[in-house]
Amino acid sequence: MDRIDVEIEFALETLRTELGDAASRHTGGDFLARMLSLRVAMSRAMRRRYRALATQFDLAGQGGVCRLLEQWGDSAELHEREAECELWASDAEPLPAPLDARLWDAYFDEISVARPCEALGAATAWESLSGAAVALGRQQLAASRFSTSPRRAEDARGAELLTAIRSEEWDAEQLAELAEGAAAGRVMSLRMTRWALGRCESEATERRAPRRGARLA
Repeated sequence: MDRIDVEIEFALETLRTELGDAASRHTGGDFLARMLSLRVAMSRAMRRRYRALATQFDLAGQGGVCRLLEQWGDSAELHEREAECELWASDAEPLPAPLDARLWDAYFDEISVARPCEALGAATAWESLSGAAVALGRQQLAASRFSTSPRRAEDARGAELLTAIRSEEWDAEQLAELAEGAAAGRVMSLRMTRWALGRCESEATERRAPRRGARLA
C-alpha cells in the first residue's frame, strides 16, 4: 500500500504546484469548467466499468471494495447530472472530451477484466486526483469572488476508495498490480488535469510557432 500512497501523493503535490503556477493566468473558472466537463464525459463509461469491475472473480473476496464500486456504478448518473448542473449554474457548457480521456477509456477497457487490481489502482489515482482538482478549482474560483466553497462528498471518493482497499487483505501479486495501476493512473490523470489547465494547447502553440528570425522551409 505504501507504493500506492506515494503515487497518489506525488500526483496531488504535482497538481497543487501546477495549479498554483497557473493561478496568475486565470481565476479557476476555466479550470473548474474543464474538470467538470471531464466528469460529464467520463461518468457514463465509468458507471459501466465500475459495475463490471465489482463482478470480477479476482476481487470476489474484497467485499467492501466491490460494494463501493457497485454503489458508484449505481450513482454515476447522479454524479454526471450534478456536474452538468454546476456547469449550467456558471453559464458554461460541457466541453468535448480531450484525446487523453479517450486514451483513458481504451486503457481502462483493456484491463478491467484482464487485470482488475490494476484497474482498481488506476481508478484510485483518478478519483483522488480529479476530486482534489475539482475541489481546488472551486476554492480558487471562490477566492476570486471573496466567497467560500464547501467541500462536497464526491470530491473525497479517492480517499473513500483507498480506505476500502486498506480494509481488505491482498496478496503480493495483487498489491503489485494495484501499485502498477496507481502509477499508470497518476500519469494519465495528470495529463487530463493539464488539459484542464490549458497547458496542452499552450504547449502545442509554442511548438508550432516559429521562433523570431527563424527561416521557414
